[in-house]
Formats: sequence, structure tokens, C-alpha cells
Amino acid sequence: MFTFSQLLSQENLGEVFIDGDINLIFNNFLNTYLRIYNASFPISKREEYIKSNPWITPGIKISGSTKRHLYVKYKESMDQRHKAHYKKYCTKLSSVIRRAKKMYYDTVIQKSTNKIRATWDIVKTLTNSKSNNKNLITKDKKRD
Repeated sequence: MFTFSQLLSQENLGEVFIDGDINLIFNNFLNTYLRIYNASFPISKREEYIKSNPWITPGIKISGSTKRHLYVKYKESMDQRHKAHYKKYCTKLSSVIRRAKKMYYDTVIQKSTNKIRATWDIVKTLTNSKSNNKNLITKDKKRD
């Protein structure tokens, strides 16, 4: 596959400059350039990764957006009042997030029939660790 520069260098641009009107010359050049560009760099779709946190409520999303707005406002002005307001807002938002997580995980445990299992599943989720039973089985067999 040819690279963009190779395709552009192989293009005969003499035909582009045949017309006397500068607008037609520009349009011909732009069409040629865009044709090569689109052939060299096709648009590819990628899936957007959205982290799923079920404890995030619409209110927390709005508060996060407000927090980012306050941060930008503070950084642009460098005013100490804006900084104090931003810090206070961050503290409040952190406590709200902590309470939302606690409430969510408490309800998950309460609704579960096997509370110990649910608790360990939550611990594994929060610590990003996965149980690997195969390793446990092979270690036990080696002891025998």
C-alpha cells in the first residue's frame, strides 16, 4: 500500500493548472488532494470505552461537570476565592461520591442471597483482582 506522500508525488498535477481561472485551479487541486487523502487515511470506526459505574447518578455527573467548570474558572483567574470555592466543592463532591458508592454496594449486598459471596465479588471488583481457580487447583495437586 502506498503512503500519502508517495501517492501525492505520483499524481500528475499538470492537469490541475491547465485552466486560467484561479478558482478552478484551486478547486481542481483541492479535489485531487482530498481524493488522495481520503484514499490514504480512511475513516475507521472505533468503539468508545465507557467505564460503567452503576453508582454514578445523573446528579454526580452534573456535579462533575460543574467541578470541571470551576477548575477552568479558577485556572483562568488564579483568584484565591475561586480556588477556595473549587476546593470546597471538590471536598463536598468526594463525600457525595463516597456515600453513593456505599449506598450502592450496601444495596447489592442486601439484595444478594449469598452475602459473603457478594461482598467478595465487590472487593474483587474494587481491587481489580480476578480469582484464578486453575492456579489453586494445580498448586493443590503438586502438594499431593
